[in-house]
Amino acid sequence: MKEIEVLKIEILWSGEMLVQPDTGDTDSFEFIYRAGAGPRWDKDRCAFMTPTPNKLSYCEWLQRTISAVASEPGVNLKVTDRTQLINCSWA
Repeated sequence: MKEIEVLKIEILWSGEMLVQPDTGDTDSFEFIYRAGAGPRWDKDRCAFMTPTPNKLSYCEWLQRTISAVASEPGVNLKVTDRTQLINCSWA
């Protein structure tokens, strides 16, 4: 399985969470919706977007995003100490 580092995790003013992978090869990411887990690919931002949390926390949405990306396009997203955390209350 291909491994890609996460550059940035950001909570936007809208309440959505942005998860930006460190890659230029994003062709397979647009089909993430097929996993049916909730995250979607935003082509303009080159990032995965999660809905505003209702029943799930941001941490749970992050885990769901990582699982969906591993399941559908077969990529392991890796959060590292270099990953920027912006407006993340758990940081």
